[in-house]
Amino acid sequence: MERKQRKTSFIKNITISVLWVTTPAAIAMILFREKLPPMFAEGFAEGFIAGVIFGNLNLLCVERLVKSLIGGADKRKTRTAVANAAALAAIVSGLLAGLYYKIFDGFGALAGFTVVLAVMMAQGMKQINKLKETEK
Repeated sequence: MERKQRKTSFIKNITISVLWVTTPAAIAMILFREKLPPMFAEGFAEGFIAGVIFGNLNLLCVERLVKSLIGGADKRKTRTAVANAAALAAIVSGLLAGLYYKIFDGFGALAGFTVVLAVMMAQGMKQINKLKETEK
């Protein structure tokens, strides 16, 4: 019996890959907090998790913003674009507020955000290689 191959969106693939990469890393950081260097013990794990969450939210909002801007000049699409731009501003504000009030470590948040971007680039390269192979 053949399995149906599900088509998933590019963004969903990135989110799933990010979860597969970051979940074990975050769990290991939390479990072995005492054995990590002092720089990592002070909020790095929380910052890493926050950076991953903010990175995924950023990716989702950017995708929706681009789709609404490309979709055409409809009143509803304009509202959607404005709402997504406001959501991006809220994400940045939340990240800055967390750093300002020292809820989490800035380097950890940067590391988590960078992981999302790295996975996004890796998934993009994977898609490009698939397209090149289908052209041959």
